[in-house]
Amino acid sequence: MAPLDAAGLIAGLVAVAGFCHVAQVDFRTLKIRNASVLALCGLYVLWAAAGGFRTLGPDLIAGGLLFLIGLVMWFARMMGAGDVKLYFPLGLFIGFELLAWYAVLLLVASVLFVAALALAGRSKATSGIMARLKAIRETRKLPYAVPMVMAGAPVIVMRLLDFG
Repeated sequence: MAPLDAAGLIAGLVAVAGFCHVAQVDFRTLKIRNASVLALCGLYVLWAAAGGFRTLGPDLIAGGLLFLIGLVMWFARMMGAGDVKLYFPLGLFIGFELLAWYAVLLLVASVLFVAALALAGRSKATSGIMARLKAIRETRKLPYAVPMVMAGAPVIVMRLLDFG
């Protein structure tokens, strides 16, 4: 992809911040709002317009592919509907060319998240992040947006800086 103009770079960075916000809300509440997903899709349209829509086709394939993988996981009761919906704009911003990077980082982020849950199980914390991780571990309802965004944000930044 060609380097972005200032508007495209700003839209991309706002999207990264938006994804981080969604992950933080999911961590606290186990919910992903439809309005947040729609806002991220809108930011993608602005970002893609700044690049002349040159990568629209491959980006739609990436978003659709991640969405379909999430949908299969939802049917198998392994993932919540909000996480599935989030995969579409995440895939749009990651793009088809960087999906392999995302897959590798998602594996790393998932292992780190599971390790954090294991550590939290031994914690005596009654407040803060460790206490929340402990509660997540006990309920077995995982905020998948956290590892998804931990893996996706650096890949999106790579794309914004044209490292892909």
